[in-house]
Amino acid sequence: MNLYKTRDFSAFFGDTIDFFKKHGAHFLKNYILINGVLLVISLLAFLPILNLFIDFNSFELRGDGNIRNLFLDNLNSGTLIIYFVLLFIASMFINSISYSFT
Repeated sequence: MNLYKTRDFSAFFGDTIDFFKKHGAHFLKNYILINGVLLVISLLAFLPILNLFIDFNSFELRGDGNIRNLFLDNLNSGTLIIYFVLLFIASMFINSISYSFT
């Protein structure tokens, strides 16, 4: 039994292709089932930030005055900071699950 053997890039690539031929359907089904739900949740969590950046850019292009007014009128800074911290923690959790699954 050979536990260690030296391989080049083509051997690694061939092993990967063999793995997906043998176990690809089972692996991808479970990967999409677990990580697909987490990716949809993270997408929904990042939509308010995308909306904020769109509002910021449209405010900049219109030239409506001071940018500070955008944040004072539409956002509470404490809520925004808490949202970013929770979003960061949730994204780290989702990324660790996605990375460790493979």
